[in-house]
Amino acid sequence: LADSNNLNKWLNYYQNKGYYTLPIDAVKKDNLNKIYPLVRNVILKEKVEKMILKKRTATTFKTMILGIPNVGKSTFINSMSNKKVFKVENRPGVTKNLQWTKLSNEFEMLDTPGILWPKFDDDVKYNLALTGAIKDDILPLHDVVFYGLNYLIKNYPERLIERYQLNEINSTEQIIEQIGRRFGALTKGNLVDIERVYDIFLKDLRGNRFGGVSFEEPR
Repeated sequence: LADSNNLNKWLNYYQNKGYYTLPIDAVKKDNLNKIYPLVRNVILKEKVEKMILKKRTATTFKTMILGIPNVGKSTFINSMSNKKVFKVENRPGVTKNLQWTKLSNEFEMLDTPGILWPKFDDDVKYNLALTGAIKDDILPLHDVVFYGLNYLIKNYPERLIERYQLNEINSTEQIIEQIGRRFGALTKGNLVDIERVYDIFLKDLRGNRFGGVSFEEPR
């Protein structure tokens, strides 16, 4: 779902800090076949070599996956296991307990509930809401959608125009009006149904219908 240019900035950011990085798509299974070699032959190379010297070949490596809610942790584990090990839904808070699963003869992984910072500023708060990392009833939906639309107007205007076939981008209110009439989200009095437009926009954003969109860059 990320903007590829922005993703490369994050990869460089963490690589410069000494972390190993590998971009993956847990749904399409892109690059998943590179994870085991990276872990075994690079990250744990020294440990594996010591095991071989001691003729310990049956050791299982225990790993853990961490991340914010609804980011795809359980989907990743299911893809790595080639079977549906854990329940997944497109909403935060589905995983509630620590859960171990065996990925292969060598690797076990601990799935964990999503974690968040104790405190964060308004931009982070709205970014989390837009991507579905926190529940939709935590923040006013009006504020979340207006924040998201204004962000796309500033950073991805061509995506907004293409998706909704907008004649032009003026105010956020006019965009909501155009979306409502374009998709038939109208009340019996032929007025735009604002709540339905909010739902359309959030589903489009979370469903990748704008193409890759990123809400934060490395600082």
